[in-house]
Amino acid sequence: MINLLYQTWLENNRPISNSVVPHKRKQSAIGYQNVKHNYLENMFGVADIEYKQCKISDINDNEIYYYHIQPEWIDLAFYYENVFYNIDKDILELIKNKPNIRILIWFPSEGFSLKMDRFMGDIIWSLGDMGIAFNKVFFVYGDLNITQNWERYKNNTRRWDVDINFYPFNIFEHNYRHECNVRYFSDHPKKKVSIEDELVDINNLDLDKIRSKRYLCKNANPREHRVLIVSELFRKGLDKHGIISFLNRYFEPNWFSFVDRYTDEEVQIKSQHAEHWLKNQTPIILDHDKNTIEEGMNQRILKREHFADTYFSFVTETVFDDAPAPLFITEKIYQPMMNYHPFIVTAGPGCLQYLRDQGYETFPEMFNESYDKMSSLKQRYAHIMSEVERLCAMDINQLNSIYKKIVPKLKHNREHFLKKDTRQNFMDLLKWLK
Repeated sequence: MINLLYQTWLENNRPISNSVVPHKRKQSAIGYQNVKHNYLENMFGVADIEYKQCKISDINDNEIYYYHIQPEWIDLAFYYENVFYNIDKDILELIKNKPNIRILIWFPSEGFSLKMDRFMGDIIWSLGDMGIAFNKVFFVYGDLNITQNWERYKNNTRRWDVDINFYPFNIFEHNYRHECNVRYFSDHPKKKVSIEDELVDINNLDLDKIRSKRYLCKNANPREHRVLIVSELFRKGLDKHGIISFLNRYFEPNWFSFVDRYTDEEVQIKSQHAEHWLKNQTPIILDHDKNTIEEGMNQRILKREHFADTYFSFVTETVFDDAPAPLFITEKIYQPMMNYHPFIVTAGPGCLQYLRDQGYETFPEMFNESYDKMSSLKQRYAHIMSEVERLCAMDINQLNSIYKKIVPKLKHNREHFLKKDTRQNFMDLLKWLK
């Protein structure tokens, strides 16, 4: 059980999200912009975690209360509509003066580098300016390496005095497991999907049938590493071996000076090709475009044939960086598991080891997985691209044979994902918050 403290209550005696800009507090939650609405509460509900919604008048000195902030996006939450400057005076005084009143920042759905513009630097400055003790802040974050990365950040910035409390949390495993339950295994009104259209039935799959393509590579947001990776697949002619999407969701990049972050080879050629490819050959749409993917649960829709017609997923995770890098794992990893797909992944180093530690199998029978231990981003990028190229050149019968041999592992991953007790993650979080 956790006590959540709210500063704004509507006439129907229901609270709204904390730190909403004052003139937006009577709007629909869609208009809050700087914070999410009931994200933490919804996750607690799914995990069957008891929480109490509290007013100032409910506070007693024998219990701990969390003024919880649920940032929507870094720029809005910590700069343009700064969540700390939208704490009302009476709540602020309690936070500053009462040891049992704390701030909980619930931000597990992002896992970017702490040195990003308008992020930790602005948070530290704002807390200092508001007179809020750093150790009153409890920050739940999606970087699974946040404990080590926070210490590095403090050392690099010489801010050893900033004793904010960080906790790594894998929200996507829990969230996607819930979505699978809603979509495939319940009578939930949001179901409205055909399991046969979305999920492979491994028991009815002809494992001797040669598949038409080698890999599946789905991309929505055109982050720079995805632009380089997919443009290189096309430049090398590897696109003909894959089922690929590239939606240019949210924005279309107009700069290509990032290539030398990932490689020292043919930088100018790759930069020019990436720019030309992006402008002339995207978007690449398999089902939904950048607009319709926003509707309902379209972002989670899978196509059975995309998996049944390929041998592995080339997963381009959200964060792909040099060590010490954030380790941020999303539904992109768990979707292949649901459809009996092995995967090679661009992510922070240690991603595969984390999955193994969580009881999942990885696939050294198919991939040389030594990239997972490479601290250099350039080495990791080169190795992963080389592996994909190798598998595209491999005799198709040999690749099919490898897939057949790892089917027991694929079955294990799916079963483990569906049976895993993600509620325990929340119970561990509550122990930390005590």
